[in-house]
Amino acid sequence: MESNSLLLPAATPHSTFIIFWALATFIGLIFAYLTANFLNSGLAAFMSAGFIIGSLQYLAIRKYLPKPWYWIVANIIAFPVGFLVPHMILFPRNPHLGAYFVIPLITIVQWFYLQMSLKRSFIWIVILNLLVFLPVSFESGTNAWLFTLELIAACLITGVVLYLLIRYSSREILGDA
Repeated sequence: MESNSLLLPAATPHSTFIIFWALATFIGLIFAYLTANFLNSGLAAFMSAGFIIGSLQYLAIRKYLPKPWYWIVANIIAFPVGFLVPHMILFPRNPHLGAYFVIPLITIVQWFYLQMSLKRSFIWIVILNLLVFLPVSFESGTNAWLFTLELIAACLITGVVLYLLIRYSSREILGDA
């Protein structure tokens, strides 16, 4: 057995995976936001946000990726890194500039889990930063409806990207690609 072999995806997802992932992510974001506001920021708030979002997303990926509980751990680490590093270390005096580093840092930490079992998992970082990070970063101002639509679109985009990565990896391993 090779020491650097990939952990195989457990199954190939159906297209309903995208909707389930998007719902889990959207609901997770809402609960994470409420919890973070209750905890009033800081490390505990971001760790709990990562736990909530990762746990709900776990429900979507548990059938398809090996050791899916690692996804929860990755998110518990990713959210504090993504939010605290840019705002407290890189740009403590310019929170607007720090905001541009949140999604890249979160996706890089998540990639460490995804690369264990998905071929070309670097696409997670590239596509999410191009398609999700850029539009949402230019803030919707005070328009809550527009922000909600952007958030739903981001949840769907992440679902599509992960669905394609899992499907592609599964097909290539099975020799169907």
